[in-house]
Amino acid sequence: MNGNEGRKEILQMLKDGIITVDDAERLLKALSEGDKKESPASGAGKKQKTVFSTIEDAVAGIGPMIADGISEIGPAIRDALGDIGSDTGFTEESEADGYRQINPENGIFEIPEGSRLRILPRKGHLQEKGGAVDIKAGSGTECSFTSTGDFVLLQREKEFILRRRGGDLNLTLPDSVRELVVKSMGGEIRTRGIICQSELKTMGGSIRAIETGGNLVAKTMGGGLEILLSKGWNGELKAMTMGGNVLLSVPVGIQTGFSASTMAGEIRIGESINSDLQCKGFPFPRFTGTIGKGQSGSSIFLKTMAGNVTVKESEEKSGNTGEEKSHEQG
Repeated sequence: MNGNEGRKEILQMLKDGIITVDDAERLLKALSEGDKKESPASGAGKKQKTVFSTIEDAVAGIGPMIADGISEIGPAIRDALGDIGSDTGFTEESEADGYRQINPENGIFEIPEGSRLRILPRKGHLQEKGGAVDIKAGSGTECSFTSTGDFVLLQREKEFILRRRGGDLNLTLPDSVRELVVKSMGGEIRTRGIICQSELKTMGGSIRAIETGGNLVAKTMGGGLEILLSKGWNGELKAMTMGGNVLLSVPVGIQTGFSASTMAGEIRIGESINSDLQCKGFPFPRFTGTIGKGQSGSSIFLKTMAGNVTVKESEEKSGNTGEEKSHEQG
């Protein structure tokens, strides 16, 4: 992909509301600077290879690399839409599929131990933006919720599906649930104290997962990610966004594998965090390694395009950016 095609992709993302004006300006500036370095300098004779000329050669490749990176956005958008849309269509699950509809009294129903709960858009309404989803941890097997929009609740053995259209959803999740899946078109997803395996995905909204205690996959397009891991967390975290920032708060003394990358942004690691990270990406920052000392089976993977990645300890104040190591795109 050449620079002109890259610019078209950026402007299309801006038009679609996937990135902000500031994000578009950052990407266009980076692409323009890279294009300027593409043309070889005029002059007679063979240029002697020096440290500076090596850097110049590397910088000359920034334009094409940015364009190539942007060329992946279209497929990524289609994949994300397809992923959220994979549970949509024009008919709800039926008795023929083994599902039965539940009519919860006062928004309360029982979820047996080891169940999975999926919160999805109503079928046939993929293009309609939903409201916010708020989920907090509860106990036992009783699940309670309130919704200001339309919904239908379905069950097949230990599989529960709550399909919603419009409005806000507030839900208390019992600890009998082993897996939570939330997919939304627009609107923020917020969770607190969830310890089960979770998958949170939204288009055009942000995700905020506080006191997360289990494995988590969080993906959004056109929104930011804020994640706070609970004390003693030991699992897998994958957080990805396009057109937003990633803010991760980790408990003191955490030990985990770590990978973070960004395009047209910075990676900031809190000074108090003991880390052993290596830069393996150019011109886009990509750091891999470990956080903390000792062996651990846990892992953290963070990725954003047109945004910053910030990692800090839970006790650090969000405004204390002066105590962060900043790794900015070169």
